Amino acid sequence: MEIITDEELNRQYFESKTERANPALVEIKTVDGKVYTELVTCPKGDPHNEMSDAEVEKKFLGLVSSRLGSSHARTLAELVWDLETVEDISQVTDMIRVHYS
Repeated sequence: MEIITDEELNRQYFESKTERANPALVEIKTVDGKVYTELVTCPKGDPHNEMSDAEVEKKFLGLVSSRLGSSHARTLAELVWDLETVEDISQVTDMIRVHYS
């Protein structure tokens, strides 16, 4: 693997702060000579490249399932999605705290 700074993308990053530019260019060269290139100007999750609810939940579950267990993580995700209906926030904090004590 080789990481190279692209001067044009670097310039865009430092000059385009109003557009929240955070460009990245990835180029993969395979052993058989094929080249795959992808340019991303705003990372996923940026206000200009928002994540869908499904993507947010998938990321959450991917990050916490190993610690909380899949079932518990799903229950917590459902609770957080319906946070407006939670009568006592300790329902949420208790679900997290039990796994960190």
